[in-house]
Amino acid sequence: MWFYLLIAGLAAIVVALIWAVLFRKDLRADQARDVDVYRAQLDELERDKARGVISEAEAERLRLEISRRLLEADKKSVQPSETEASNTPKSAAIALAAVVALVVFGGGAALYHQLGAAGMPDQPLTERKLAAQERYETRPTQLEAESDAPEHAANIPQEDLDLIQALRDTLETRPNDPVGHRLLAKNEARIGNFVAAREAQSRVVAIAGPEDATVDDLLLLAEIMVYGAEGYISPEAEAIFAEVLRRNENVPTARYYYGLMLAQTGRPDLAYDFWKPLPHTADPQMPWYDAVVQQLPEVAFLAGERYDAAAADAEMTANGPDQAAIEAAQAMDEDDRNAMIRDMVDRLTTRIDEEGGTAEDYAQLIISQTVLGDEALARETLAKARAEFSGDQAALDILADAERRARLDQ
Repeated sequence: MWFYLLIAGLAAIVVALIWAVLFRKDLRADQARDVDVYRAQLDELERDKARGVISEAEAERLRLEISRRLLEADKKSVQPSETEASNTPKSAAIALAAVVALVVFGGGAALYHQLGAAGMPDQPLTERKLAAQERYETRPTQLEAESDAPEHAANIPQEDLDLIQALRDTLETRPNDPVGHRLLAKNEARIGNFVAAREAQSRVVAIAGPEDATVDDLLLLAEIMVYGAEGYISPEAEAIFAEVLRRNENVPTARYYYGLMLAQTGRPDLAYDFWKPLPHTADPQMPWYDAVVQQLPEVAFLAGERYDAAAADAEMTANGPDQAAIEAAQAMDEDDRNAMIRDMVDRLTTRIDEEGGTAEDYAQLIISQTVLGDEALARETLAKARAEFSGDQAALDILADAERRARLDQ
């Protein structure tokens, strides 16, 4: 209630000040101009007298009259009379004042109704962070989220269901077969049986050992958990994405889901840091790519940032071609497309040769060389990169993904 009274009072003061201006005819400017006119007449009178145009007596009479008017105008310019102020036309001022009042009160109320939150208490940044931390610490586990998720009824041919059941039966006698469990996990997920898919893929990771499991196997497990929880990132799924990022902080899928977890728990400021590079480094064919592109401006706004897509594109282009740029180039004329990609490839190649490069840089270069038809050169780059990162499993996983996307594994 006090908030509304305060706003209404401030609006009334604003309207009153505007009305005061509208209903008051400012005579000072007009009367100041009269003073200037009378002074000019006195100067002209002296010149006429000097030229002999008028007599001394006539000049004296006119001087007295003009001086009298000058004094009167000068006095009124300092303090206009109430009589003169009351001569101001009122109809136009009344109409304009009514419009001003309507805009201030009606427009302000409509805007607050649209954007405001009546009764919302203050939300200091510290308290919001504490609330986000509490939400993060008390969120449901994977099992709780799966139990609340609806069942997924998939229209699967009976023949496929029989094959999946046969695979289940076979793996009961082959519990340490990672290939079979990985295949089972994918098929269980395909028919919407995400709990069974999670259990099968968890077995794949357990067979290899958490430290020796590949990034692809970890990502598959975490994504199955997300699907089984209807898009919710549980603490268990978060831990897997965190492990992937510990190995390599630039894995796009892990960055997306970890940022999504932060957004879900009320920290868009941290989520923005994870998502910002994704439109320029991730494969546009990824199922979550469009969601990032669409939501990034809003996440940036909530984080108190301004996301400039054009500026980010320019910054990424300066470092060489990314997959998004390559995809966009496909719509260009063939000669123009190849010239653009070759120019970016040359810049990236020069930078890698002179300064060295990351696994992501090599992956971009391999894909770009393949687009240009330089398959042999792409294979040479791939071999060079694998030799350089021979002891880094995370980097080798990135190169393997680039090999797959460039179709060099066929």
